[in-house]
Amino acid sequence: MCKKTLRSLRAVSTCLAPSTLLLLLLIPSLIITDAAPLTLSILRSQTSGVHVLRHNDLTAEAATHPTSVLYLSTPRNFVEATVACLELKEDLAIEESASLKDILVGTETFNHQGTSFDQVWIGNGCQTYNLRTHTIGRTHCQTKLPAVCTNKTPAPIQVIGAKAFGTVIGTRDSNSFRFLGLPYAQPPVGALRFRPPKPAPPAASHDARQYGAVCPQETGTDNRLNQVADSEDCLFLNVFTPSVKAVGEPLKLPVIVYIHGGGFKQYGGSSIFFEPGNLVSRGRVVVVTFNYRLGLLGLLENESTIPRSILPGNLFLRDQILALQWVQDNIAAFGGDPSKVTLMGESAGAISIRALLVIPQAFSLYRNVISQSDVIGAPFHEASTTSGIMGQTAMEILQCVDLPCLQALPLEAIIKAQDQVIAHYYKVYIRRVLMLPFLPTVDHDLLPADFYALAQQKLVNPTAHIMWGSTHDENGIVMPPQPVDFSQYHATMVEYFRDDRVALLEHSPYYQPNWKDPDTVRVTVVKASVDLYFYCPRFLLAELLPSQQQKNLYTFRFNRGKPLTSTPTDFCAIDGHVCHFADVVVSFGNAMGIPGLGQSEDDARFARQVVDRFVTFAKTGDPNPMVQRDGKGVAENADVSVQWEPFWAGNRPVLELALASQMSYNENVEACKWVEAQHVISFESDYKT
Repeated sequence: MCKKTLRSLRAVSTCLAPSTLLLLLLIPSLIITDAAPLTLSILRSQTSGVHVLRHNDLTAEAATHPTSVLYLSTPRNFVEATVACLELKEDLAIEESASLKDILVGTETFNHQGTSFDQVWIGNGCQTYNLRTHTIGRTHCQTKLPAVCTNKTPAPIQVIGAKAFGTVIGTRDSNSFRFLGLPYAQPPVGALRFRPPKPAPPAASHDARQYGAVCPQETGTDNRLNQVADSEDCLFLNVFTPSVKAVGEPLKLPVIVYIHGGGFKQYGGSSIFFEPGNLVSRGRVVVVTFNYRLGLLGLLENESTIPRSILPGNLFLRDQILALQWVQDNIAAFGGDPSKVTLMGESAGAISIRALLVIPQAFSLYRNVISQSDVIGAPFHEASTTSGIMGQTAMEILQCVDLPCLQALPLEAIIKAQDQVIAHYYKVYIRRVLMLPFLPTVDHDLLPADFYALAQQKLVNPTAHIMWGSTHDENGIVMPPQPVDFSQYHATMVEYFRDDRVALLEHSPYYQPNWKDPDTVRVTVVKASVDLYFYCPRFLLAELLPSQQQKNLYTFRFNRGKPLTSTPTDFCAIDGHVCHFADVVVSFGNAMGIPGLGQSEDDARFARQVVDRFVTFAKTGDPNPMVQRDGKGVAENADVSVQWEPFWAGNRPVLELALASQMSYNENVEACKWVEAQHVISFESDYKT
């Protein structure tokens, strides 16, 4: 650092680097005279106290022409601010170059975190922007102020102070700073294959500008969706943050840790579906995505042959817990608050969250959970039945009876055996509507019992704030691609439900076909399956929670989404149908990031509503975004003005998410009561032994 009083250009030349001297000579309005000494404090590496600010309304225009700025929170005089921008490969922002007012007015950094400065440096000639009056002015060039730079050039950025690394080099874009491919565990290969994960050793530095490999995928998975190849060396996580804080800067942003779905067989933290840039920039939260072991590599067990002390099983859950511990230890260096961690996940990610809600050693690693499309009526696997049978089948195919044999196998042999195990599972598994060969296993160690049993005992994480929900037509995703003929109604029911349930459903007053509707077979099967496996069991389990915890429980249903299919006859492409996975892209506000998907103005409006609700819940444990105006709480986004009420058993409130969202009460309650009374919801495995 150079700190001198400059009274002449000769003094400047002895104090500053040539590039900085050239910069001073190019600032025509800055006059250095003996009468007006200018104090400089130039830090050669301007890589901290930098914040990406963007007024992100999630529209197609915002995606194709993103405009953001860099806010430098450390006060500097005008020359120092100019140099700091230059060293970030940027310039001081000018009011005409961007919608500066929209960015600064609509950015939470100024609205809620507060600042002791009314002005920031912009433009040329000691020009400032007044944050209160939103006007352009000038002030004395020696004044120490924050600064606003352009953000046009992707450039490296470093973070110092993480426990896992001395220095981490990432990059930035218009939404966030990105630190990719951070190892949270040692590679689970060789002697660590099929073993609990071990923390990655600390490193002096790490280049985090590229994703790490995803875990080995189910045969047929398109790795273009994951952006990288797969490998057993895959236990990486990614941190996306709007801020690289300065040393001592009191910045503690909420953290969302996203647990990806994919049936425990595919995808990873780098999948384009889970790109969190818009979530970060609009919500000003830190987002972490990560990989965990999949398929047999993450879920193989066979307690009858290999004891749990050697082959423990539930390795994917152990990976997830270690990733959450990494977040606790390191996220503060990236501007995150380890005491404000929210778990968010869909499908297999939501099933994982259900398990983490009843694993005591994970309780302190998060505060809130957002669970989307958990097949909550499907119990965890039992070691003595489903998991044990699948494990035994796998080992017979692999011709192994001990761990050394399994660890010596080529990866290709394990993936081939996995395909055969899945095929075997589908042959003996009746409930076609789910088809979940891999699930958490009740091992009476890490996972002490099924969620239903533990909820009955009031052993769900008592401090967690919970958001539970699903889409309106979840199981439409597994329906035939064409409407089914009326004559095939019974055969279709048999294909999707257990025999004893088929008889009950066909005589139920709530699941009778409407023969005037040519698509009634698919519609009836979807309605029954959603009630049995998603909607009704969620209320049954919610009512088992202590009344105090119910006050922190919010339920929702997506009545609008973004389907990934465009085939006209596909059930999920029909207007008004919202199937499994149609909520994911909306929740990230990322429709424009999926090739060929596109987005309308209404899509963007709906995405803003969902993102604002979810982010507010991550920040406060309450999904009602409010700001104070004239002493009253009002919604900043008019589309979230409906008060989302917490759960209580008397009226089963649900936020029905749509363009015009509204609360529903006791919706479908008679059908759910019938389902419960007939024991159609049993929380028992449907695996045929």
